[in-house]
Amino acid sequence: EEDDEERAAMLVADDSEGVESKESLSPLWSPNMMVDYVARRLVKGDILAKIDAARDVRRLVRRSSSSNSKTAVRGRFAAAGVIEPLVSMLHGSF
Repeated sequence: EEDDEERAAMLVADDSEGVESKESLSPLWSPNMMVDYVARRLVKGDILAKIDAARDVRRLVRRSSSSNSKTAVRGRFAAAGVIEPLVSMLHGSF
């Protein structure tokens, strides 16, 4: 499991530079797998993992091709329990 997390971390696009990595997560991971991975980092990660995961939430929703798929991705994240950690980050109590 730890190897999967390291591999996923290497494959996630670098949002700070606005440049995506050479490989994309989409062919390797299903949307549900990526949502679960990001949700786990938001809930259990350290501060840097939480910040990166919050960026990944934004990135994954923005990559969705239509408003229906954006709604579906948001729904998956909500079902995975990411709302509370995101709100906690806004309040600075993470």
